[in-house]
Amino acid sequence: MGAFQDTIYFAIFLGVLVTVHEAGHFFAAKWAGVKVLKFSIGFGPKLFSFRRGETEYQIAALPLGGFVAMAGHHPGEEVAEEDAGRTFLGAVWWKRVIILMAGPAANLVFPIIALFFVYLGDSTEFTPRVGAVEPGSPAAVAGLRPGDLIVSIDGTPIRTFTELSKIAGASADKELALVVDRAGKQEALKVTPMNVETLGMIEISRKGRIGISLAEQAAVLGVPAGSAVEVAGLRTFDRVIQLNDEPVRTARELEAALDRASGGVKLKVVRFSALHEGLVLPEIVTAEVPLGEGAGLARIGAEGGDAYVWEVRANTPAAALGIKVGDRFTAVSGQAVHSVGAVEDRMALARKRRVDIEWRSGGEKKVATVGPFVPEGNAKYCMAPTDFGVRFGAPGLPMAPIAGDTVTLHFGPLEALQASLKKLPEGIMLIGRILAKLPTGEVPLESMGGPVQIFQVASQTAEAGMGAFLSAMAIVSVNLALVNLLPIPILDGFGILTALWEAVRRRPVPMRAREIATYFGFAVLALLMVVAFRNDIARLLFC
Repeated sequence: MGAFQDTIYFAIFLGVLVTVHEAGHFFAAKWAGVKVLKFSIGFGPKLFSFRRGETEYQIAALPLGGFVAMAGHHPGEEVAEEDAGRTFLGAVWWKRVIILMAGPAANLVFPIIALFFVYLGDSTEFTPRVGAVEPGSPAAVAGLRPGDLIVSIDGTPIRTFTELSKIAGASADKELALVVDRAGKQEALKVTPMNVETLGMIEISRKGRIGISLAEQAAVLGVPAGSAVEVAGLRTFDRVIQLNDEPVRTARELEAALDRASGGVKLKVVRFSALHEGLVLPEIVTAEVPLGEGAGLARIGAEGGDAYVWEVRANTPAAALGIKVGDRFTAVSGQAVHSVGAVEDRMALARKRRVDIEWRSGGEKKVATVGPFVPEGNAKYCMAPTDFGVRFGAPGLPMAPIAGDTVTLHFGPLEALQASLKKLPEGIMLIGRILAKLPTGEVPLESMGGPVQIFQVASQTAEAGMGAFLSAMAIVSVNLALVNLLPIPILDGFGILTALWEAVRRRPVPMRAREIATYFGFAVLALLMVVAFRNDIARLLFC
């Protein structure tokens, strides 16, 4: 997108949120009988204005906020004699609270309206069909198989994989009764999601995990040292495309073909050899492998290849530990891992605390403790986690949902409203936790952003589509509401606090106390603005 178009998106993004906030104050003041002198979007020099009735409406040059100027808004302010009964400070305390609360309240109503239009209408989602099952996971123990379609959980019909994930995530250590459609026949299974720690946006929490993925896994081999497949000349990351004369596309098809085979098998594989700078060279290799005992890949002494390290980047913690290409992660924090998802999910905890890892290198078991990873230098401004230094996604390991397995959901007005109402408390809790953790340092000050960050969010989400744009506006609107409720002078929260003080003490806050608090408030906000602008500039320079 061009800079001009991005600027338009930024103006819409921030302008709408500011207008919504100030409109809340404006209409509440009109309702309370307080005279509104000026309604301004932006600060600084006036670009455009007009007068209607007793109020001047204007757009100013700096689009970083706005204000509603009311008669008698500040102590000692001169007021025309005819307006003496219509001043802000002259209004009863509870009306002042309503006027001040109306701005943040409008910013909390806006996400409901914005998300209503995001949800309204038709949307396409993936069905709850199992693409892959992690070995040793609760799903594997329960007997779930790739290709199973989960019909219901505890008697509740399940339409999408997202619904399945939410229920499993909220049901750690709780047995769930599943009904699955397997090749046209329904079967009843019971699964108990494992209680695992996971790193959210700001903190470590717990969730249920059953060990399935939406995507199918390609037939990529993991080749342990000394195994039958290694003796036959095959290597880790070889992707099987044919077994005897039977084409093979997925790990599920490979395991089924191995179960049917007898004697020995002839495998045709695509081998990806790394060159440099991410380039790979594919070649076709064939090998004959004798069959042993067991089922699936175990019959040829192989395993799934997705927990094997494809790349180790230089000058990273992984390189310092001696982890090499072809090594396999076996456990993280004492829990066995068999998939990329399990490794990355648990390794993410190293951004907050120390984590024990185990891996296999050339048949030798190795252990180490890593973390917490704290970005240093200019990297701390980029809001990206420290790079541990390994990549698991080999070129031969594409992950894709089962083709055509989608469902169209229709949200009418009532369903769209219900969905948007459910999202609001989640946004409030998220922003509330972030604000609470800023003073403690758990959320670093470097994560704060100013106008440049909002500009980037507006342009990036606009490029992603209207849904992403409105969703981003919704969360920023919640942030604007909660920040304005902080009891800092010149923010709405301080005005609410002083009105409540007056209600309890039956007298205004002393003028000297107001003055000191105002100076303090200006200093705090100025400091926060300096930090935000510093972070914005640092991201432009270093990220």
